[in-house]
Amino acid sequence: MRMGRQKKAKGPRAVAECVGGPRGSFTDIPRRGADVWYGGLDAVERIFRNCRYPDNPTFRNLFDLYSLSPVAGRMVETFPNYTWDTVPTITDRGSTKRRSPFESAWLDFSENVFGGNPRGGLRIDTAGERPVFGENGLFHSLDVLAGIGGEAMLLIGFDDGLGLDKPLALRKGMTVSYHKVLHGGQYRVAAYNEDEGSVHYGRPEVYVTTPWKYGRDINESRAIPAGIEIHRDRCVVFKETRGLDYGVSRIKKSFNTILDIMKISGASAEVYWLAAYAGVKVETDPDARLDEDDRERMKREVEKYSEGLSRSLLLTGAKGELMYPAIVSPRDHFDMQMKLLSLDSGIPQRFLIGSEAAKLASQQDTDNWNDRVNTRRMTVAVPQAVLPYIGRLVAGGVLPAPAEGCVKVAWTDKTTTPLRDRMLTGRDAANAFAVYTASCGHKAMGFVDFLHHVLQFPRELAMELGEAYDAKFFEERAAQLASSRPPQAGEDEGGVRK
Repeated sequence: MRMGRQKKAKGPRAVAECVGGPRGSFTDIPRRGADVWYGGLDAVERIFRNCRYPDNPTFRNLFDLYSLSPVAGRMVETFPNYTWDTVPTITDRGSTKRRSPFESAWLDFSENVFGGNPRGGLRIDTAGERPVFGENGLFHSLDVLAGIGGEAMLLIGFDDGLGLDKPLALRKGMTVSYHKVLHGGQYRVAAYNEDEGSVHYGRPEVYVTTPWKYGRDINESRAIPAGIEIHRDRCVVFKETRGLDYGVSRIKKSFNTILDIMKISGASAEVYWLAAYAGVKVETDPDARLDEDDRERMKREVEKYSEGLSRSLLLTGAKGELMYPAIVSPRDHFDMQMKLLSLDSGIPQRFLIGSEAAKLASQQDTDNWNDRVNTRRMTVAVPQAVLPYIGRLVAGGVLPAPAEGCVKVAWTDKTTTPLRDRMLTGRDAANAFAVYTASCGHKAMGFVDFLHHVLQFPRELAMELGEAYDAKFFEERAAQLASSRPPQAGEDEGGVRK
């Protein structure tokens, strides 16, 4: 029976019908082609069921995926690898010639106590402790483990003689005995702050360790017994967050996509094996007279070939022909999945695949990626890890209080400029400085302002260079330049305009 074409609703009624108005719910949406959206949210469940996707991956599922899948490992580790590959400079009062008490204490702590150095090395007398920063540092491990389940804990072992469940009290000469990095499966929140007058109201107050015995545990060497309560003053909980109060796993949204990549990879290997070991098609001659013994003997020959017991066929009244199946390249399917991973993680596809492929990226792509890393350092790494860690050390008396209670964390800018552009910039800066010197520009603009506003030097560096400023030098240099050049039109031999 042929149905007539229905007229489209106009005005508010059409909107009401689309959002489930008078006529019901999403089941009233017309179905065209594939029955995908029929049933509203049930369609998502149907897709998950048909694709064999898990409904809600647990931390154990995420941990397994990170432990076994190189793609998931790359998703988790890419941002930490680029974020913590260099050691930041930590100061409390800008660029000065002398170090402050806080800076001296921090350098002594980071370089001597735990064997670190500006290059992230490790001394041999530190009883296995790692440096705080660097590619093998504690913060790098903390960031990696937080990427699995959304958060991780850095436990600080203060040597104050109190239990881990006790609040931290200031004590002069406090030392740190150990660090432990725990992933999200090794602890849980035991109590929240219920003091409505506290700045920590509603936040976790006490954590408790949970049992975690697992064969694939990559962090088992740093685990502690279950049931140990840990006060918030004695740890730093790092959360990979996107403007939320809770941490977000770097692989949970991409869990199904990574499973699809594993399917593609496994299927491509299986297809290659089936194609490399070709099957055999046996065609008998219509005029050949074959009895049952001949047929049974040829059947055994084919079976021995298919089982790998023989590489030849002895046939009677028949001929064999190898069957080569058509092999479909998985490249296009893999590229599509990698684009989805790049879309979710915000990591450019070439950097997600690896450093060798990233070398082929354009300079613009590299600069954009470096900007993302620089932004993540200042918006995630510093407020979520570095500052809380230093705050715990100051609160316990390991470090003196910084000047005015402020700490400055500065990383080397990862944005690189091509050599040719740097050469042109240097030439223009030299020319500008020569003109500034020859024309006694210091009388119109101070030397520090010239370095900062014209040559774009950082304010601290400009002020440091400005300490050597000498107006007499500029005047003498201007006179030398004026006497060494021939008179110009309208000037006398002394360079004075007539």
